[in-house]
Amino acid sequence: MVLEGRYELSTNVNVPDGLANGTSGLVKRVDLSNTNSQASGIVWMEFENNHVGIQTRKANQSLYQTGIGHDWTPIRPISRQFQVGRSEKLQVIRKQFPLRHSTAKSIHRSQGDTLHEAIVEFTSSRKQAHIHYVGLSRVRTLENLHILNLDPTKIHVSPLVKEEMSQLRGDRQLKLALPFVYSLDNNLIKLAFLNARSFHSHFASIKADQSLNACDLHMYCETFMTTDEVHAHTYDITGYGSYLYPAESNSHTRPHYGLAVYTTLRVAETRRVSAIHQKPTVSNIECVLTVIQLQHNIKLNVACLYSRPTTPVAELTSTIHKLLAQLDQLHHDAVCHQYDIIMADFNIDLTHQPNVTMMAQLLSNYRQLASGPTTDYQSLIDHVYTDIAPHLIQCFTGDCYYSDHKPVYLTLSANM
Repeated sequence: MVLEGRYELSTNVNVPDGLANGTSGLVKRVDLSNTNSQASGIVWMEFENNHVGIQTRKANQSLYQTGIGHDWTPIRPISRQFQVGRSEKLQVIRKQFPLRHSTAKSIHRSQGDTLHEAIVEFTSSRKQAHIHYVGLSRVRTLENLHILNLDPTKIHVSPLVKEEMSQLRGDRQLKLALPFVYSLDNNLIKLAFLNARSFHSHFASIKADQSLNACDLHMYCETFMTTDEVHAHTYDITGYGSYLYPAESNSHTRPHYGLAVYTTLRVAETRRVSAIHQKPTVSNIECVLTVIQLQHNIKLNVACLYSRPTTPVAELTSTIHKLLAQLDQLHHDAVCHQYDIIMADFNIDLTHQPNVTMMAQLLSNYRQLASGPTTDYQSLIDHVYTDIAPHLIQCFTGDCYYSDHKPVYLTLSANM
């Protein structure tokens, strides 16, 4: 065993701790407990990933003395008992350190490895199916891949694999379980609503979400954004007009609420219908109304609303009546066709029939479109209400990893 030599574990020692078969590192020190060359004592390993062996290092803190690095992991011998002979009656016990050289290895042996840097050498005179793919895909970046003796004529793909891939791309192609907005018809008008559970924590994920950013208009509640951040354009998204409404904060803490609207469409008007605050009176609902000029003779009135779980029914009723009054006024004043959409986290679960009845009475002139769970808890608390004809609009939920709410999507026909 060579100090500073590269070795890897030859068996699973402690998988939850990362000490799994194939995990590699450097041998930093060998402390044998006797001098008869038997496997005894400790081999100290420094693994490439510092997270590997954390539990083992904590459990053996008493072993760390002067000269032993704090990120070295103790590896002890392992005993295995097995049967030999034709009758398999003889019992043999083998005791050894679970390590093997890994400075160089065959391409077959490297399958499954993820390396920082590697030299891959192709000297075989035979065509081996997919061996080049395995060898060339062990590293994370091309800069750390070094190739020797590559013969392009030896690169080979199995005919069986070609046939299988052809079938998977053809007759056996599976339909996606979730509709991906970015793959839908570009002529559709796409809208989205999501309880973001903090822009402060998840803004980078939201900006990178292809489905949300394929929408012509996307809206968020519980943004947690501050007024200073809005003035500093912290949450601007390239290519979108942003209409941000941070919640008030009566202390130095980040406000829990706030609404955000992003759109590439022409905005005729946007207004705040209600805001959450504690003074002079308590308000538990925030709502923003945005008027979109779809065509010269068509407007789309889109409301984004959030209601706290503790909102009294009387307050909810009052706020909805206020919103409906403003929508009625827009219809009364307009000289063009107008359609309404209300997308909201009401915190009212429509999987319970009494709630369905109550909301149907409050918004009797609209249809509710959300039909499945809108949270990870199988509740339906994010609603969509509209007066648009069923054949012109579709509603579905997507998924995201950064919020316990699911994004709710709408697609509208361009020929409304």
